[in-house]
Amino acid sequence: MMSPLPFAQRLRQILNVLVKHGFGYLIESLNLQRYLSLGKRIVTFKKRQEPVRERRTMAERARLALEELGPTFIKLGQILSARSDLIPSEFLREFKKLQDEVPAFSFPEVKQIVEREFGLSLKELFSQFEEVPMAAASIAQVHRASLLDGGKVIVKVQRPGIAEKIKADLQILLYLAPLVERHIPRSRLYSPVGVVEEFAATVRGELDFTVEANHTERFYRNFQENEAVRIPQVYWDLTSQRVLTLERIEGIKINDIPALERAHIDRKKIAVNGVNAFLKQIFEHGFFHADPHPGNFFVLNKEVIGLVDFGIVGRLNQETLHSLSNMFISLISHDLERLGDEVVNLGLPPEEFDLKGFNQNLLEFVDSYFGVPLKRIRAENFINDLVRIAGKHGIRLPRDFVLLGKTVFIIGGIGRELDPDFDFLQVAKPFAYDLIKRRLHPKKLFINLTRTLSEVSSSLESLPGQVSQILRRFRQGEFKLTIEHKGLEEAIRDRDRSSNRMALGLVITSLIIASSLLIQSQGPIFWVGIFGFSLAALLGLWLVIGIFRSGRL
Repeated sequence: MMSPLPFAQRLRQILNVLVKHGFGYLIESLNLQRYLSLGKRIVTFKKRQEPVRERRTMAERARLALEELGPTFIKLGQILSARSDLIPSEFLREFKKLQDEVPAFSFPEVKQIVEREFGLSLKELFSQFEEVPMAAASIAQVHRASLLDGGKVIVKVQRPGIAEKIKADLQILLYLAPLVERHIPRSRLYSPVGVVEEFAATVRGELDFTVEANHTERFYRNFQENEAVRIPQVYWDLTSQRVLTLERIEGIKINDIPALERAHIDRKKIAVNGVNAFLKQIFEHGFFHADPHPGNFFVLNKEVIGLVDFGIVGRLNQETLHSLSNMFISLISHDLERLGDEVVNLGLPPEEFDLKGFNQNLLEFVDSYFGVPLKRIRAENFINDLVRIAGKHGIRLPRDFVLLGKTVFIIGGIGRELDPDFDFLQVAKPFAYDLIKRRLHPKKLFINLTRTLSEVSSSLESLPGQVSQILRRFRQGEFKLTIEHKGLEEAIRDRDRSSNRMALGLVITSLIIASSLLIQSQGPIFWVGIFGFSLAALLGLWLVIGIFRSGRL
């Protein structure tokens, strides 16, 4: 846990940057002015905000603030740039511009980190190690090297002190997120706490290079028998939490069209191989590369695709794949109700959910695909469009589903860049059909039926014990059951009115029967019977008038 003084100092730095870029009103909303000096509050709030606001849009100012705040916030912006279900489009465009390039740290620091991690000198670990990095980012930088046996590798070394800085910033974000939810009610629609917790888990994983190594190893095994795809091998004896050593894969970047032309590479084949590699990850492995920008694709000899950088991955369970296939089927069959149900069931709708508006947007979405020739449909937009509609109506979809939309969109775009006539749907069709066939296979249906029956049986077996436990806790007074109803006032009034009329009807009936008996007698009792009849007539007339006035017979 970060000590109070450094926490307050870093928080003050963050707030000062927000004020500088015109977000001082947020600090007032969160009641955090106490972290600013009095002079800073007066001067900055009153004089600096308006000029900044006039020069740039809010989205531009947000991007500049994230860049100035450093690696943690740059990474947050980059992750949010894929969340079209949470972030308005103008912010998405700006956050995609965030650059993660920073000056390299010195070679003596690299040498010290590597030697400390493995307890040997650099010369005892590598036969050659380039001092100038091939790439430098906020979390790590990458060096070319050679093993003692001559094998070519890349070595990823974590930036000194970066883990401590990021962990401190995460503590501040986790402190601020509940304040935002508490003081800015509209923000609850986007669940700031959930977003920050998800981001914290992602970044902590990126700080531990053994996590990326495990991802790489899993991809390596998945594609070991596939000759069209190459995944780097992990050198575990030269890998730790702060150092990652991988086989060096060298080739032509997939978007370097002139270089591909010079090398006489078949671009159409490359497009198919690249997209096939990702569709196999999605539909067969349920484990996919979620950061497929062109810099992570290399074209090797014989149109082989090389994939690198597995820091961010997505996972799809059978339920998500099942929902995805149902969505495609609903789209093709123009089944709006089923499509809407699948989206809502997959995500988390808000308490005040506008079902009518959601269905209207879905109808417009489905109509944009319906009746269009398959050749003109850009199927890679399908998931992104659904994510956008869900986000517009406050439905929070699973992170991996959103990552899937981003991934499919990017690889579809790469395929079209390589081959303008590329048909994503045609390449994806066999995978989709195979998924549906696997779902409908008798063996799969039997397994699903057996699992369902087993779950039902287990629930029924445990039900008496659970009910008994609840009743026992009620008797012991451990908790109370409170039932709240809303909107039942009118029903209660109608019930009371009906009960009153029924009671009045019974009184009138009783008067008539009693009066009939009394009127047969002689003497004064005869006149009591007449009075009873008169009273019954008046009450009956009153009842009839009341019924007619209410308009309900």
